[in-house]
Amino acid sequence: METAYKEALEREFGIVFNKLYTITNQPFARFAADLRRQQKWDEYLEFVANSFNPATVSNLMCRSTLSVEHLGWKSQS
Repeated sequence: METAYKEALEREFGIVFNKLYTITNQPFARFAADLRRQQKWDEYLEFVANSFNPATVSNLMCRSTLSVEHLGWKSQS
């Protein structure tokens, strides 16, 4: 899949990558709605807050990675 994306993005948009990661995003709106329906929203937020590890912040992918949608547009998220 990486090869196909690299070829298509270069051919269609002139974008060249040295590394390309493909990630399937979690549809958060549906996940959040399901948590609320199950009355687990507060439990989930507490879990997320308690799981935060400040030592990981300097290596977050979003600090050095450009997010591009499948049609070549910069992702808004």
